[in-house]
Amino acid sequence: MASAIEDFLSELEIPDTCTTLRFFADGCAGQNKNCYDMHAMCFWLYHDAPENLNNITVIFPVSRSYLWTN
Repeated sequence: MASAIEDFLSELEIPDTCTTLRFFADGCAGQNKNCYDMHAMCFWLYHDAPENLNNITVIFPVSRSYLWTN
């Protein structure tokens, strides 16, 4: 998955006015592989991202069942 993210980012055409990319993750904690995806994004941001881009935000959705307490 991390290599797919790096490939996607390298092919992405980012406008000069863009300073932040937002990713939405599936939030699958069971596989616990999100750290590899984060490392891939950080590596790309540090080495290959355009000068204007300085932030990547990753959003992990939370199921409604986790929000309700009995």
